[in-house]
Amino acid sequence: MLKNFFGKILSVILLGFSFEFALATEQVYLNSDDRPLELRNIIDEAFTDVNRPHVYESNWGLFNGEDIYNICHVNEHQLLKSIIMKETERKDFYILDIGAGNFQWGETVAKFLQSQTELPYGITIHIFGIRGEKHTQRREHENQDSKIKVQQHQLGSFKIEEMCNQFAKNGFDFNEDGKGFDLIVSRWTLRHLADPVGTLAQAYNILHPTTGIMLFDRFWFMYGNTGTFDKELGILANKNMLALLVSLKASFLVMPWNDTATLNHYIMRKSDNSPCQIPLTYDSAVVVSKKGEWNTYQIGSRCMTKFKEPQPNIFFPDEICNSWGYYLSSTNVTHYGDNSLFDWIMSNENNWKDSRDQYRLTYVDGWSRKNGYGYYTLKEFP
Repeated sequence: MLKNFFGKILSVILLGFSFEFALATEQVYLNSDDRPLELRNIIDEAFTDVNRPHVYESNWGLFNGEDIYNICHVNEHQLLKSIIMKETERKDFYILDIGAGNFQWGETVAKFLQSQTELPYGITIHIFGIRGEKHTQRREHENQDSKIKVQQHQLGSFKIEEMCNQFAKNGFDFNEDGKGFDLIVSRWTLRHLADPVGTLAQAYNILHPTTGIMLFDRFWFMYGNTGTFDKELGILANKNMLALLVSLKASFLVMPWNDTATLNHYIMRKSDNSPCQIPLTYDSAVVVSKKGEWNTYQIGSRCMTKFKEPQPNIFFPDEICNSWGYYLSSTNVTHYGDNSLFDWIMSNENNWKDSRDQYRLTYVDGWSRKNGYGYYTLKEFP
């Protein structure tokens, strides 16, 4: 009897230790709801600054919206048309411009789509443009003159770093099953946010499951005690961006600019229904400049989010980063990353825009195609 009693006690103790060990080793993923208070305050301050009274045009940065962004040399108009043509069973399509400037991109896309006679009859295309600056009114207009319906939602005073909550407040829920954005674009916006990583995670979660594509450019973040806001961090941040995309387990391509520039472009496709899982934990917010200093043009919020040291094996090994050439400065190397995404985009060459018309992108066996990754150069053809 006594033996059985102590046996049960020992079993309970061992079970408790097992539970504690499981909790201690459980993978932790980034959640923007866990932002530290100082970071939340900086986000609020930056939003107040850009959403100031009597300012109804976006004119403070280097880019304030364009007719077409050509991120990664992709013609977004043709890419969107290709997405719609391949989804023959659907009637509704959703597009988002994060940091829409003066909403030029959305208006140009609407005109382009309405001019395309090959698009299926009876579809509705919902174009959303969001920006922090005020807008004279919440413009929601649709054009029904063509065989397709285009609805434009131009939303100002929109706190981008809390986009899921902001969409819900505006009456839109993109977390419903089977619903999400078919294409998200963002040009020269994420870099100016205090927490672009948390914002990217939110954008990923509202992409259409398995097919949603996001085009965006580089941004800044730190982890541990590495780096300062200088040339050294530029190299490190390019490597961190690559590792961040790998940790997402999503298909992606990178268009490198050079070894230290902060202008790299990215294409990312949502792989499945799983929520965004970035294996990072918030640490603090680091103020990198005072208002009016030069690098406000690099980071409008004047703040970088710092994350705790990542767990082992979260960030990609150096030898693979080097094999990919994450800081290749050769002008001949134009893209590297996932082969399947590259092939998908190349299936319609109208999607891929390059000013050197006598060239087309060609795969080069950089690392290993059998592992699903490689890089691509421009090769002349007759």
